Amino acid sequence: ILAHVKQRRVIVQAGGCLGMYPRLWAESFAHVYTFEPEPVNFYCLVANCPSERIIKMQAALSDQTRTCQISLGISYNAGAYQMESDAGSTLALRLDGLAFDHIDAIQLDCEGHETKVIAGAISTLIKHRPALSIENPDEKLTGILEELGYREVGRCGSMPDVVFAPA
Repeated sequence: ILAHVKQRRVIVQAGGCLGMYPRLWAESFAHVYTFEPEPVNFYCLVANCPSERIIKMQAALSDQTRTCQISLGISYNAGAYQMESDAGSTLALRLDGLAFDHIDAIQLDCEGHETKVIAGAISTLIKHRPALSIENPDEKLTGILEELGYREVGRCGSMPDVVFAPA
């Protein structure tokens, strides 16, 4: 994704988990905004990311600002929590509802919720034109991004992460 980022001021990273990605992004960006909704993961993320350049938020990103329920499902992977329903105590925010002066890149690892995150970020994508790294995008999400003038420009090794850049 870095090859497609013109400036490295701000990256928004969703699915912060225990802090590995935010720490890595802090090596390349002036500020990292990371979102992790699960309380124990968020506690670990805070402990693992002491840098003041990493702004940590215990919330999910979605298509609406609301509360939701998250659960681990049948997996025992700390990074596999998923949004299950609209009824719950976990805060979900729309990226469009946050007042960013600029966003240069967005990385989403939201366990199948990426399409809803993008739906809540349409104005942000139009305004800032950030490069995107998205885990396992489906055809619907790829179509939305193409309509917004994004195109696939790469993949992250053997991982299912796809990099999109504005045309």
